[in-house]
Amino acid sequence: MKRDLVAVAIAALALQLGGGCEGKGCAAEAAKRDAPVGVVIGYVRLEPGATLPMYPSAALAHEPLRPRDAPGALPEECVAAALESRMPVTMNERRGLAGMLVTASEFRRYRSKKPATHHVWIERCALQPQAIAMTLGDKLVLENLDAFPFAPLYGPAYEAKPLPRGQRLFVPTTPATIEPLSCSSDAPCGRSDVFVLRHPVHALTGAQGAFQIESFPAGEPVRLTAIHPLFEEAETTVWVEPGQQLRVELTVRPKARFVQP
Repeated sequence: MKRDLVAVAIAALALQLGGGCEGKGCAAEAAKRDAPVGVVIGYVRLEPGATLPMYPSAALAHEPLRPRDAPGALPEECVAAALESRMPVTMNERRGLAGMLVTASEFRRYRSKKPATHHVWIERCALQPQAIAMTLGDKLVLENLDAFPFAPLYGPAYEAKPLPRGQRLFVPTTPATIEPLSCSSDAPCGRSDVFVLRHPVHALTGAQGAFQIESFPAGEPVRLTAIHPLFEEAETTVWVEPGQQLRVELTVRPKARFVQP
């Protein structure tokens, strides 16, 4: 009996030092940590001759199931902010697109990352940033920096509750989805597209349309896709050797329904 108690105590200590996994669980975690990786860098560009798409005004606000009382007159600057929010993806002189998600798929193993916290805020009637790429387990925190009582909503929602100035709200997200974060239709605040992926092998393009994905799965064919609700998906298959840096380029076209005539 005493020997059994000692064995239990040793097993408990091993779990604490080892991060709480055992058996197949530990083997799976070790495989993720030791998975061979490389680096993929590249650009996402708009196809020649195409124009930037834009959201219709109706896409910048949520209609909650339960309406609320009118919060009052919107600040004058909200008109200009709403127009800018309709074009969240910007283009530089070389047709590089900022604000696109580039993500990998169809790989067997990858290196996991520690959960992160992503911050989004309402400032001058607009949600910023306009694209957030998250991994399952990450947190999304929203803050209202304006005096106006905007009521932010994520995905399908029953009721819009005002978020006072300076207060923060943890937004529960849905795995493997692209959902808009916006405000109620009686007081729109633009739109942020929230990408929630089950793995960390992804990146958002920066101001020049460039992206870089560290710890990219190596030694196997991997599908790489550029994604945004305003654009048709563009994809390619890449093979990165362990420790290698590979350059790629993806060209996208806008969805016809979002192109102004």
